[in-house]
Amino acid sequence: MTNLAEKVQAEEAFLEGGAIVSALGKELTVELAGRRVVAQRATMCLVEPQIGDHVLVATLPTATFVMGVLSRDEQAPAKLSFDGDVDFAVRSGRLRVAAQEGVDVATPGDGTIDAQRLSVRAEEGDVIMGKLRMIGSVVEAKIGKLSTVAETVDAFAERFVQRVKRYYRLVEEMDQVRAEQIDHRARGTARLHAENAVITANKLAKIDGDQVHIG
Repeated sequence: MTNLAEKVQAEEAFLEGGAIVSALGKELTVELAGRRVVAQRATMCLVEPQIGDHVLVATLPTATFVMGVLSRDEQAPAKLSFDGDVDFAVRSGRLRVAAQEGVDVATPGDGTIDAQRLSVRAEEGDVIMGKLRMIGSVVEAKIGKLSTVAETVDAFAERFVQRVKRYYRLVEEMDQVRAEQIDHRARGTARLHAENAVITANKLAKIDGDQVHIG
């Protein structure tokens, strides 16, 4: 009976430590025991090697690879770099990113956050956008003080309700209202004052009160 199992020849690798002396693109020059060799960065080497790093090198019959960074200057920053798309997946549990001095997220392309519920907490916040588009069903806001400065404000709504204790409005030029019906009521005094006042009606103009003073 013929044995059909394929015999696989194992590729031997020799591991040794060395120091990065130059980095040009994907080619890394490593000094190993008095000799210098050109090595490639292995896919499993997530920390991008820098000059001066002490690295682990695997020498194979066909190529030499830098397997990972063993140590470096503590003041030098560490950079995780990849070629191509990268996905971080957590099959169960949560993913947490924490930093003592800050977290920066930067991309020249598009950024997307997709979540069932999103919470943002900060002592202070700045949002700078050239154009903002927001679509939602319900917006609730509880604010101690709100200051808004805008050149133009356009609002379109089917129903607009305001409830305030005191309402002050200063208009430097024109205040214009166009409505089907206008109903203003005051429990106390209602006062209208102008340098020139004109009240006109197409059909009926009525003044009613217990006392009417003109002049």
